[in-house]
Amino acid sequence: MYSSTMDVLRFLEPRLKHGMIIAFDDYFCWSATEAAGERRAAIEFFTASREWQIVPYLQYSWAGQSFVVERKDAIRR
Repeated sequence: MYSSTMDVLRFLEPRLKHGMIIAFDDYFCWSATEAAGERRAAIEFFTASREWQIVPYLQYSWAGQSFVVERKDAIRR
């Protein structure tokens, strides 16, 4: 799930918009010792992004989590 999630996030990067919602259906599926899969990919991708961050929105199942995408500089505008 990690590599396919990274592929999708890279594909979406030029299409991201401030205020859009993205959802991960297996966000809370990780190993017993560390964040993995979709969660790890999201953390790595948005931590490395110079432009975008995510804010938790709705947890919609035991494993699913949605986020609002925001520009990192939105507060300064």
